[in-house]
Amino acid sequence: MLVHNTNGIGEVSGSSCVVPVGQARSLLDDAQALHDTVTTGKSAVGARRADQGTTVATGVFNGRKVYSVNNNKTTKGMRDLADSMGSERISGVEHVDPGIRTDAEQILFNSVDGGTLANRGVVASSRPACGPNRQDCAGRAGGYPHISLWERNRIAPGDRE
Repeated sequence: MLVHNTNGIGEVSGSSCVVPVGQARSLLDDAQALHDTVTTGKSAVGARRADQGTTVATGVFNGRKVYSVNNNKTTKGMRDLADSMGSERISGVEHVDPGIRTDAEQILFNSVDGGTLANRGVVASSRPACGPNRQDCAGRAGGYPHISLWERNRIAPGDRE
């Protein structure tokens, strides 16, 4: 359920957590920048394939800045950039349900369930949250009334003007 949409970004969850659009946009920019690192040094075909197979979720939970990557994928460039941003990686190895919930957003929700992250914060995804035909990140977000999930459409680096 999209409850807020401003200049191409939208809140997916119906959270009671009030998040300024500027904070959401900053986290979305961080997610995009981290996502963009997977295309570095690859051929056009390799870059497109890497881009399409990646999702990065960034978040802030009680002031703790974090990120996760679907299927626990990462690159040295991504880790270096995240370090420079002051973001801590939440590993999917520790926070995944076998065979399901391997999306970047799901890893952060799993870490809330496991007590690693506080049950109050904001999550921003580098691409639109999936629905019930996949892992239903958008639907699951509704179960966290104090966590706001934000998204925007993904435009690969080579497709930006």
